[in-house]
Amino acid sequence: MDYFAHTYGEDQSQWQPLREHLENVAKLAAKFACEARPGDKEFARAAHAAGLLHDLGKYRPEFQRMIRGLQPKGESTRHKQAGAAEAVQTLQKHFDVCFAILGHHGGMPDRDEMSEGVKTGGSIAKAILPSALLDFPELETAASGQAVALRGVDFDIRTRLLFSCLVDADWIDTSDFHARREGPKPRSGFNHWPNYLADFVLRGDLRINCGECGFHSPPRKLVACRRRRCPPGGHAKRGGWEGAGGGLRPGVA
Repeated sequence: MDYFAHTYGEDQSQWQPLREHLENVAKLAAKFACEARPGDKEFARAAHAAGLLHDLGKYRPEFQRMIRGLQPKGESTRHKQAGAAEAVQTLQKHFDVCFAILGHHGGMPDRDEMSEGVKTGGSIAKAILPSALLDFPELETAASGQAVALRGVDFDIRTRLLFSCLVDADWIDTSDFHARREGPKPRSGFNHWPNYLADFVLRGDLRINCGECGFHSPPRKLVACRRRRCPPGGHAKRGGWEGAGGGLRPGVA
């Protein structure tokens, strides 16, 4: 069976093979990771792994039938959970990769959504992995990295950078595929997201906003808020990062 990531028209020779998309996104995500955190080899490996696994669920027979127009889109065609589960179950509990993969369609999940995604995706990954490895043996290299033990703010920043690298890489490769067939479209104002985050940090505009008590402070004062003004877990459930325009998504720390 031929596995595809994206379609164009009726001629399958014009469609994008799934293994090509996974490889392209992995390389791009790793490139962005090197730019965001120069010298951090484990972060680059994590980004590469996220790229390899982000669309693992597209190896589901139901998804392949769906993109061929043979069945409607539904619960059985969802594809992000399988790669997220593989990141936790096989990649030595790479929770940053898991969060990034689950977030690459629809935005970053919270912890409860992550747990549910891993639970749902585990059986899917187990069922499709043999076929996926036959089609794309390089998937095995996703397990070559080591999970980094980080907590709180450090884990939050790392996960968001990883999420950005993955989403940008996925968007670019998908856009390039369609551009080769439909003609190029301008990417006006495109800029890689880690550049914005670096700018926020350097200018001191990055703050943590507590969803429980409204406390708004630089990251270094987060612990004080947890101890004095919030019940345990307040930030973990409802807090988040905000930039100068309040444009960053809710936190996962």
